[in-house]
Amino acid sequence: KKRAIPFALHFVNAFNDYQPTLCRDKYWEQYFSGKVDDKATKMNIKRQAEIFTYQIWQNDVLTTDAIIKPEIERIYNLPINDPKSALHGMTIVIDTLDMTKIALSRLDDGNYENVQTIKAARKMTYDCFNHADNICRMQCRRPVLGHKKFDLWIEDQCREWILKNTKELSSQKNQKLGLADRWSQSAESWVEVSLFLDDLISGTIYFQSSWHNGTDMVSFIYNLNEGREIKIKDVFASEFNTDELLKETVETYHQHVILSQDKKKWALEQLFPHTILSQEGIVLKSPFSTIFGELEIVIPYLQVAQYIKNKSILKDILLK
Repeated sequence: KKRAIPFALHFVNAFNDYQPTLCRDKYWEQYFSGKVDDKATKMNIKRQAEIFTYQIWQNDVLTTDAIIKPEIERIYNLPINDPKSALHGMTIVIDTLDMTKIALSRLDDGNYENVQTIKAARKMTYDCFNHADNICRMQCRRPVLGHKKFDLWIEDQCREWILKNTKELSSQKNQKLGLADRWSQSAESWVEVSLFLDDLISGTIYFQSSWHNGTDMVSFIYNLNEGREIKIKDVFASEFNTDELLKETVETYHQHVILSQDKKKWALEQLFPHTILSQEGIVLKSPFSTIFGELEIVIPYLQVAQYIKNKSILKDILLK
């Protein structure tokens, strides 16, 4: 049988620099800062396919909301509907061809449009790293910061995972496969970023495949100033017992956990081995379960702030 497959081809400057537009345009996160109504304002906007999530900081108050925008547009209008927000009633205007700033508009008493702008700070896009052969399709969606060392480090995580998978499936490659058996296996990896600051990024890498049960996880804290991955103990002063803090936190959780009987039994077996940083505090995560999902324990920064060694990398949070 003959099979015809349509291709849409176009020129690129260099293969190493090319990013698939679908992944780059539909998954990104960007921070903005400036003054709105003469008040210092910070905003984080995250796009995940059709879902836009925004966080607004003004007067030490954080408000957040999510809006679904299924249409593919150049300009997106996101209304701020949360009555607790200082910017309630305004509309965020995003021009995807000019992400150096965003506009905030509202109608004044005379029904005239009042427009203010705040400038872009840091930005994170996503790149889809793909591999396919006769047996398997694999995709790793990773964040790209424009930071040479971090971008290379996170790309290496994808490459090592793909190489490991291809070795595991190599025994099947010499078999003669019919069309129905091709691409019978699939694997996916993605990164969930929990904290992105000027000097630091933290999150979790997830790995799933059709030939393995469960989901593998790798948590990370990466110091962008130093260009290296760090551990949670590196955040604290050397005399502080980080291991004891994490152990006591899990023990306290086990003593007070309130869940359904089946989920509680599973939760009591978890040691919460994955540690990351988030906007709210230090997060301990359980392994991912296809039945129960994953659990998190949050240690607020205020609870341990006096023991944090390098407050500068968390200044956007600790100095608020």
